[in-house]
Amino acid sequence: MKHRQQPKESKLCGHTVVAMATDESIKTIVKIIGHERATDIGELIRALEVFRIKTKGKRLVRWNKKLNVDWPKFAILMKNYNDETGKRHGHWVLVWNSILHDPGYEKAEMTNSVYRITSYIELIPKKRIK
Repeated sequence: MKHRQQPKESKLCGHTVVAMATDESIKTIVKIIGHERATDIGELIRALEVFRIKTKGKRLVRWNKKLNVDWPKFAILMKNYNDETGKRHGHWVLVWNSILHDPGYEKAEMTNSVYRITSYIELIPKKRIK
């Protein structure tokens, strides 16, 4: 799995997360999803299924750090933040082999603490990595 950064000023975080998980290009994932706008979890799941990557369930699982439980070793996380006007925004990130891949950054394990993780869906990769 290779870390990828989404194009600057784009809304392709979901597309980029799928591209990383499938080792495909962002361009290929855009074609599969069918647009270059923000994505929902259903669109991400359908794109993953094209490459035989399954998810544990079809819905996001709420995550609460107060429970002191880590997210899965392979997962897509939803991060939320409020902009200066108070409007809520979402951002998809990937956890692959326990390493956080935020497509908003050029390197793995870089992220912004302004976001808070609200939910996730566990991935079941084709080949399990030890």
